[in-house]
Amino acid sequence: MIGKVIGGQYRIDEEIGRGAMGIVYRGEDLKLHRPVAVKFLQFSGLGGAETIKKVLKEARTLAAIEHPAICPIYNVIESEDAACLVMGYVAGHSLKAHLESQGTLGWKDALQLVLEASEGLHAAHLKGIIHRDIKPDNLMLNEHGVVKITDMGLA
Repeated sequence: MIGKVIGGQYRIDEEIGRGAMGIVYRGEDLKLHRPVAVKFLQFSGLGGAETIKKVLKEARTLAAIEHPAICPIYNVIESEDAACLVMGYVAGHSLKAHLESQGTLGWKDALQLVLEASEGLHAAHLKGIIHRDIKPDNLMLNEHGVVKITDMGLA
């Protein structure tokens, strides 16, 4: 995938994450000159049409929520053999990675993180959406320590 251009405008640069539901790559939007995250859904046991339905469901879920703590979605790319989400790229690391490298958070930082994540989850709940998989892997911290909630695939 590295080096490929998908959807006519998104270049895949490097793999940045892998999970049960898919593989995430950092890429670049060649038209708007901004970094993006491109999430390809895993095909394990899913047919093409079913995979595309799952991708569209996640995309609609994300698109329904506009909040600074929720990672935004920019586009959905689908073909007969693949489907992916193009989302905002969070330059930073997951809370899990932060805890593994830095240890526990101080109480002020922990409180700020919980407040930011809670506000994002509240915005989702107001739209009738429950995340169902909040964990340190799905909370990204940007370079300023601001929380972005990711992976709404189970919502």
